[in-house]
Amino acid sequence: MIESQKIKEIIQIWDNYISSDRIVLDTKGNELPNIDETRKEAIAQLKKFIQQFVSKKIDIYEFKTTIDSFNKRNNLWGFTATKGQMFFNQLVKINESNIDELSKLLRKVISKPNDLENALEKIEELEEICLTTYNKAKDRRKVPNPGSVGYFLILKN
Repeated sequence: MIESQKIKEIIQIWDNYISSDRIVLDTKGNELPNIDETRKEAIAQLKKFIQQFVSKKIDIYEFKTTIDSFNKRNNLWGFTATKGQMFFNQLVKINESNIDELSKLLRKVISKPNDLENALEKIEELEEICLTTYNKAKDRRKVPNPGSVGYFLILKN
């Protein structure tokens, strides 16, 4: 696992972050006070959307649209960029002919992992799907980048 010295360094970085007098701005330059609390509240709402998708109350298209709209209104972690929503949009678009299989896979991989090994398995499973498309693509800018898989999955847990 992670060496104890690395854990201490991570904790020190976190403690420094928490104790700093930081000002966080949104994309329009407005200050976002209490961003950590705001993120916690937003994450709770996102988890509801994820649960709706996992439990099949909404389909992949509604899920994609719902989180896109939510994240545009609550841009608290940069999910709207190329490694987040664009990755998801491309993943859905490139897999429209087998959308049921993609939906099944996403329901599996976005669920909370049991442990680090399970998390890595989920990342590798989605990455494999992306690699196949990415390696065959004439224009790689138009297909989901396998390097975005970890970021995409982390923000869904």
